[in-house]
Amino acid sequence: SRQRARLSRGGLTPTQLNRAKMLIDANLNGQLTLTDIATECGLSSSYFARAFKMSTGGTPHRWLAQRRIEKAIDLLKNSQLSIKEIACACGFSDQAHFTRAFGEAKGVPPAAWRRNAPPAPTIGLYPISTKFRSAK
Repeated sequence: SRQRARLSRGGLTPTQLNRAKMLIDANLNGQLTLTDIATECGLSSSYFARAFKMSTGGTPHRWLAQRRIEKAIDLLKNSQLSIKEIACACGFSDQAHFTRAFGEAKGVPPAAWRRNAPPAPTIGLYPISTKFRSAK
């Protein structure tokens, strides 16, 4: 319909969106600028920022912050890295910044989240059960 066409105009192409997301994910340390990502997508910074928001519902900065928290959760669950090491690995300026951002996003500090997180699933530690084999 006409309204749907109007709403979809101005966003990134699927290729541009995938490229932008891959660049952000590969540079969670924050060394990549908005201009760098826009240039990789063949756009000006201002157009890229508007188009990214139209395509994702959030700003590139918000998306970067969310991806940093998601990476931190993965590291909290699946590594023995210290909170300080995780903060560094996820691009936070320091442990205090990480703790603040994580607390705002998840409602608890990262150390408390780690203590209360369910254990990561273990694979291959138990023999395969014969209980579910089909009868011949």
